[in-house]
Amino acid sequence: AQKLFTTITAALRSYRDIVAIEESRKGLRSIIDATSDLFEPKSLGNFAEGVLRQLNALLHIEEPSIYMHASSLAAAQDGAEHFYVLSAMGKFKEMAGQPLEQAVPCDLLATFRQVLESRHSIIEQDRYFGYFETKTGSRNLIYIEGVASISELSRHMLSIYSNNVAIAFDNLYLNQELLDTQKHIVRILGEAVERRSHETGNHVWRMTELACMLGRKYGLEEKALEVMHLSVPLHDVGKIGIPDQILNKPGSLTPEEFDVIKTHTTLGCRILSAGGRKTLSPAAAIALQHHERWNGSGYPKGLKGTEINIMARIAALADVVDALGHERCYKPAWSLDRIVELVKAESERHFDPDIAGIFIASIDEYQEIERRFSENA
Repeated sequence: AQKLFTTITAALRSYRDIVAIEESRKGLRSIIDATSDLFEPKSLGNFAEGVLRQLNALLHIEEPSIYMHASSLAAAQDGAEHFYVLSAMGKFKEMAGQPLEQAVPCDLLATFRQVLESRHSIIEQDRYFGYFETKTGSRNLIYIEGVASISELSRHMLSIYSNNVAIAFDNLYLNQELLDTQKHIVRILGEAVERRSHETGNHVWRMTELACMLGRKYGLEEKALEVMHLSVPLHDVGKIGIPDQILNKPGSLTPEEFDVIKTHTTLGCRILSAGGRKTLSPAAAIALQHHERWNGSGYPKGLKGTEINIMARIAALADVVDALGHERCYKPAWSLDRIVELVKAESERHFDPDIAGIFIASIDEYQEIERRFSENA
């Protein structure tokens, strides 16, 4: 009897250990899978939503949850951290985008302040108040309800997962900083080119906004629109190689001078293609082809119809419309009615008829862009 008791006890303990090891293995796999998914989203909001969904899946719960964030930059600017809700699920869904103080009930707010002071996560009753801080100095809070029944193992996985989230967040935050820097450089370069040709810097931003609006209505995906927003401002970068006496000539150009002007397309393409950077290839295509025409009468290559890059076709219309609508050294501004008539007349000749039709149907949006980016704004 004693041997039987010892054997059964040992077997049960072995089974318990095997189950614990298997659960640990599954938990580790879940953490690896969940963390790898978080490197895919491109925005902080998408990242935060991914964290909440993966946490709920990891803990096998479907309860309300909130993800809050405060950047070190905000603290450096005004001496105080201002947390805001990046993502929310369940009954908290409407809180997304709101400041923490306005979104969260007072009883939860008091616990969050305690978490921030202690710099440690807290599980209180059935509520999880998560805290993690990244190497970049960003502090983040996570709140989940319905965690009372989770095991000690799950709580351990939660801790590991939060540490991995901090690493993923750092990468995403640094990537966002890099993108913002690139956009700023593009803005400076685009404005510098336009000001050299005695045109206002707002031309390039009105044109960019109009091009992106047309592209969105044409059906371009969000990723393509992001590329357009970075590429269109560089469409005339080749003008830096055009002599001032030709670029800013107030009267009509001679045929020889116009031949020089036309070289800004090929020069811009060469500048943007140098180094073979894949991210600049759309900008190079726009710079090269934004003076091509739907009927093949444009330059530099006389491309026709869909041989012309779709972004260049959109940029071509946006460039002409904005140039006509504002005073230049060689002409006065056109009225809106006159611009619309020209777009109609040049559909299927200069412009892609689909893009021309979208513009004509979107005059209200065009006028709103004009108001937002007016010279006096």
